[in-house]
Amino acid sequence: MAKFFLNAEEEKDSDKSEQYSDNIMLAGYLYVIETDAWALVGDEFGFDVRGYRERLAKESFAISRLECWDTALRDVAFTEDGAKGMIAKTTSVEAGENIKTLQSVAEMYRAILLEEEK
Repeated sequence: MAKFFLNAEEEKDSDKSEQYSDNIMLAGYLYVIETDAWALVGDEFGFDVRGYRERLAKESFAISRLECWDTALRDVAFTEDGAKGMIAKTTSVEAGENIKTLQSVAEMYRAILLEEEK
């Protein structure tokens, strides 16, 4: 299934093909850190994120499709170092600056859950 992402369409221009692959791998990276951070924080706060997602998948076509793509996205995802390298290569952002990590996303979720309503 992971090969579907990387071979979805063969491009004649190898630079465009590489950019395509990089973007898919970056999307996979962002998916993995967001879902893993939410599960981590859910465990800390005592709610079963995976269980809720499974229950929602039975009722929601969109959630059930996401469940199907989970393995494929994880298979193609950049590592943190790979994501930093791709961002540094393609933007003016220094590697490591402003890149989302599992820890930074988990911190954001904790802050949201602990924030008092104003």
